[in-house]
Amino acid sequence: MILAENPHATVDIMAGDVTSSASMRAFVDACMQRHGRVDVLVNNVGAAVLKGVADTSEEDWDSQIAVNAKSVYLTSHLILPIMEKQEGGGVVVNISSIAAMRYLGDATTAYATAKGGDRGVHKGGCCEVCGEGGAGECGGADGYAVGQGMGADYEVVRKQRNERSPTGGWDGVGHCECCSVLGQ
Repeated sequence: MILAENPHATVDIMAGDVTSSASMRAFVDACMQRHGRVDVLVNNVGAAVLKGVADTSEEDWDSQIAVNAKSVYLTSHLILPIMEKQEGGGVVVNISSIAAMRYLGDATTAYATAKGGDRGVHKGGCCEVCGEGGAGECGGADGYAVGQGMGADYEVVRKQRNERSPTGGWDGVGHCECCSVLGQ
């Protein structure tokens, strides 16, 4: 899609383990070597274990925290200092989940807890970098995302989601955090 709209764009596809500091360091180093800067960081990783607290193993709990919260820490930890130093700064977008803010009717306690941690990393990191009302912008924009790769029909998922809502619908309700980092 990017190349269709801009045939001269550079599109690189890289893979890494978002739960591994060494893997993310190699990922960021490769990006810097290739492009010399990072303008946008989008943390849009997620995985859910569909179990309640009593049924969630410690291994499942740890994996949920690693994939859904530690990944945001690792990428932010590595990329925010780069953005702060480069001319023009950069933008960080973290995609969280409405599950971090309310019970959705599914047994996803570890996922919801980890996504709450994702939001905490973003809020804390953004204020550390930008300051409250300082050189940058911190904010949350509500929006609900249902990924096509989820293996479900969007309209079916949307209908199920809306039936769970006390207001009858969540269209336009979810959570996406965005932070603009002003550089040198």
